[in-house]
Parts: sequence; C-alpha cells; structure tokens
Amino acid sequence: MGYLDKNLKKRNQQRRISVDNKKEVYVDKQGREIFNNTFNSREKGYTITIFGVEEQGLKAKHRNGEITKLMLAKAIKVRNGDALRVDSADDIAFELKEGQQPDDKVLQAVAYEYERQKVLINKATCDYLGIVDYTDKGYKITQKSQKVDEYINQNVVPEILEERRARKELLADKYAKRQEQEKERERKFLEDLDARGYVAQMQKTMKKRMENPYLRKVRQYKINGKTYEDYDGINIQTGDILRIRRLDKVGKDGDGTYLYQGYVHSTPNEDDVEFLDKALMGIPVCFDLPKRFSDIEMDNNPEEIRKILELLSDAGKYSSRKGLSYIGGIDRKGKLNHNTEPDSFGIANAIKRLNQEYAKNNGNTR
Repeated sequence: MGYLDKNLKKRNQQRRISVDNKKEVYVDKQGREIFNNTFNSREKGYTITIFGVEEQGLKAKHRNGEITKLMLAKAIKVRNGDALRVDSADDIAFELKEGQQPDDKVLQAVAYEYERQKVLINKATCDYLGIVDYTDKGYKITQKSQKVDEYINQNVVPEILEERRARKELLADKYAKRQEQEKERERKFLEDLDARGYVAQMQKTMKKRMENPYLRKVRQYKINGKTYEDYDGINIQTGDILRIRRLDKVGKDGDGTYLYQGYVHSTPNEDDVEFLDKALMGIPVCFDLPKRFSDIEMDNNPEEIRKILELLSDAGKYSSRKGLSYIGGIDRKGKLNHNTEPDSFGIANAIKRLNQEYAKNNGNTR
C-alpha cells in the first residue's frame, strides 16, 4: 500500500428517517443514506442483517494502483423469528474500490464473508473482513490489507470502545438520575394524595402482597436462538413488584444444581414503565437452585416460593453493582445461602466464566 489519507472525517451518528418499500432507510448528519439490508444465511433458518453502513474517512492506495475507501458497519446473524437486538451486533470493516457503492449485491458479499469469519469475530473490536472485489462469480471479498488492518486496530477500535464505554456510562447516569427524579416525583405525589388516604391504601396493598407473595411466569422468548424467561413476583422486603427479566438457565452440575443468570429490579406498581435496554433492566445477578426455576413456579409450593423471592428481593443488598454478581442460592436441603461461595466446584467455574463474558461484553459499567 502506498499511502493513507490522513484527512479523516469523524464518524457520523446515524438516525432512522423513513421506511420505504419495507426497507428501513438511515441517513447521517449530512443527509447521506446509510444502508440497512437483510440477507438469507447459507445456514438454513437464519438471516444476516448489515446496518449502519458508513464511510470511515480513510482512503488507501494499494500497490496495484487501486484506491479504496474504508467502510464501517454492524452485522448480526439471527435465527428466523428471533428478536434482533442491536446491542448484540458485531462491528465490522471492509474496503470498497473507487466508484463502488454499498448496494445490495456488495452488502450480500459482505454478509457472506462475515458469516464465514464469524467464528473468528471478537466482539471487543472492529473486525476487518477485507476488500470487496468483482469477479466472474459476482462480488466477493478476496483479500486483506495488513496495513489497513493495523490502521483499524490502532485508530478505529479505540474509538469504538470509547463510544461503547461512554454510552454505558451515559445510560447508567441517566438511569440513576431518573431513579432519583422518580423518587422525588413519587414523594411529592404521595404528599399531595396523603390527605385522601392514598398512602394508607398503598401501605395496605404492600402489606397484603408481603403476606401473600406470588411468582408468575410472564413470557418465554428467544434471542439469537437462546431461550429466556421473564417472571413477576413480590419483593417480600418492601411489598413492591419484583421483576425478574431475561432469566437464563446457564447450566447444571453433576449433582443436579442449576445455575441461573438474569436481571432483577423492583417497582411499586404492576403497570409501571419497563425499560428493555440491559443497562436499565436491573441488577445483573446469578444464583443457583436445586431444581429448575420454572418447576418452582409451576409447583407453587409456598415455602419454596418465599425462599426464592427472599433470595431475589435481597439482590440489591448483596450485589456489587459493578458487574454480574453471585448472590447465593438454595441448597439441596432447602437452606437459603446469601452471597456465599458456591459449594459446587463446577458451579464456581461456571460463575467465573460468566463474569469474564459479562466483563468482555459490558465493560466495567452497567
């Protein structure tokens, strides 16, 4: 490669402006279209979506005299019918030759190369796929430039990681401020309604909930082929509604102990607004049980229900709030253990792996 154009343009924020012929159209701040395409995977039953395509600003002249421009995009492969979550997408990069545009045929080649290399994709970085070339079989990615790969690692990756970190900090800060604002609004609201007996009625409702706690399955769904469950229960410490979200049965050891991962938070009313972003979903926790969570809910044994609600109601007290926290569990004798090291060596290793994966995918902020 001969030279790199150093007059780089700052990456533009994208926004959706319209839907045309069932195809979402995105533009950057200058009004230029940013493409969003979905293709059938070579693996039956899956699709690949390429979105947020934009020029990074780098131009490169290669030894054969061809000039290319560096493109950035996001890509995700999902099973048909599963929810497509933008925060699960991979950051990718590829080069287009002078005069080429990221149309359907070009992006299809990008999608197929992304799928081929997916086993090598590292979510912590922006992965360089190569140069899009036109062959007798159509568009294909046929080669990579070592210099461009080095440039991406040195210049693009730090920017992407900083954007992710800043976004997580912003979301966490917004969540904390919103919680304080909601508490203040609730305080003023209760003061206004106190004269009409609202506080006394709410206290009565909370007491009744704590005396008759329940655990109910809300829904079961799949994301990227993985099954998750949502539950509602009662926070037996406060009487609030306890929301248990994106519950995932991670595994099971040789003794039949199940390890679960999910998000927990409490809210006063059943119809309160619920946020679906993981950074706002609640406290990320993991815990172990002697039987399936779904079986406990279906058996509806009052003693088992109360123990699992007590475990999850205390999640905030025992969580480090800096990442995924092990909050304890229930042993095979039915004893509740809060925030202790797991007895099972297999469970302990699984928790260590979960923490590593959580740190890799979420950084140090929630």
